[in-house]
Amino acid sequence: MLRALRDVLDETVKGLGLTGCLEEAMAIFIWDEAVGEKVSENAQPYLFRGGILFVSVASPAWAQELTSMKSGLICELNRCLGKELVKDIRFQPRGRRLPRTAAPTEGEPDLRKIDLKQGEVREVEEATRSIQDGEIRKKLAELLLLDKKLRAWKLKNGWRLCPTCGALVEPGKACLTCHRGGQGQPEVL
Repeated sequence: MLRALRDVLDETVKGLGLTGCLEEAMAIFIWDEAVGEKVSENAQPYLFRGGILFVSVASPAWAQELTSMKSGLICELNRCLGKELVKDIRFQPRGRRLPRTAAPTEGEPDLRKIDLKQGEVREVEEATRSIQDGEIRKKLAELLLLDKKLRAWKLKNGWRLCPTCGALVEPGKACLTCHRGGQGQPEVL
């Protein structure tokens, strides 16, 4: 059943064009399951970028303990993800558990303040309806809603659609999607 569910998820995500960002977001969402209750009570991921998972830990002692467990944690995360996405983990003592609903740090978007249109919410419900496992359906729906909120925030804050590939591009920057795809020198938008 797990293989069939993975196929359904892959199909849904590919159909919505969200493969890359959802794979990365899943590294954060599967943390609790992958590391177990004791670790998750004292350490929570808050960012995944460039193959590196950034994790807030309750104390320097926890950072040291988890650093010694790093290779095993990376293996377990990648096993749960079904592919090797996590290359490294950086543990940062923050003196408290960083809740998933925490206010963003400076420069990060506050997605809690973004309201989606009913049609967007219905679109996500429709896209995830065929997933039988309730927990996976709920997590995927959360990810898709967060992606829609992030997209809305980016558009509101001056990001532009690349005329070639349709990717969102930060103001004054070139489209890296086109550049990585070998479509020549990217145009600054």
